[in-house]
Amino acid sequence: TFHEMGLLTMLIPKEYGGPEDSTITTWCVALEEVAMADLSAAISCLTSGALELVILFSGTEEQKQRYFHRILGRRTILALAATETSGGSDVAGIRSRAVKKGGRYLLKGSKCFITNGGIADFYLTWAKTDFEKGHYGISCFWVARGLPGLSIGKKERKMGMRASPTTEVIYEDVPVSEEDLIGAEGQGFVTLMKAFDRIRIGVAVLAVCVAQGALDYALSYAKER
Repeated sequence: TFHEMGLLTMLIPKEYGGPEDSTITTWCVALEEVAMADLSAAISCLTSGALELVILFSGTEEQKQRYFHRILGRRTILALAATETSGGSDVAGIRSRAVKKGGRYLLKGSKCFITNGGIADFYLTWAKTDFEKGHYGISCFWVARGLPGLSIGKKERKMGMRASPTTEVIYEDVPVSEEDLIGAEGQGFVTLMKAFDRIRIGVAVLAVCVAQGALDYALSYAKER
């Protein structure tokens, strides 16, 4: 499986149990090979990498130890839940909110077009903890599947990449421990943008390599004909 091969944990640093070479370059080389065969499968590797970077950039030392140990320990499917119908790819425009009560947060809102929706073990979720501060009021949370109030909405019927499920994710006062706030309140937007800066390299790799795979297939067919 991809987990056993290490393809879902390539960006976890060596000091936390990751591979000897956890660089973006090595990760992109692996993505190349997977994408030439199956873009849906490559998307799983890409998504896992994005979430690992978010934890690396903003997680506390205790969170890095805990989350990376969990991800490395057994097959873990991750989802990045940021996109909403109100803002699309404009993360600053999200409307989901997280209200702190006691030692936990209650998450309320919905996300759309979420890769691995419905099958993820954990959803890294962005919500506003302070609407007055705009994108500096956005925070990030580690949300486990099975928490009360967390449900899956519509599954998108796509033209392609159907091996990669894409769904809505709905939060109805989902209780999240204060310990599962990634970094500090208001740090979520900056962290996501830092991760996107690197993940977009992987997106470009997927585009080029799926094209290369299609060309190779077409050439092989042309020679047979």
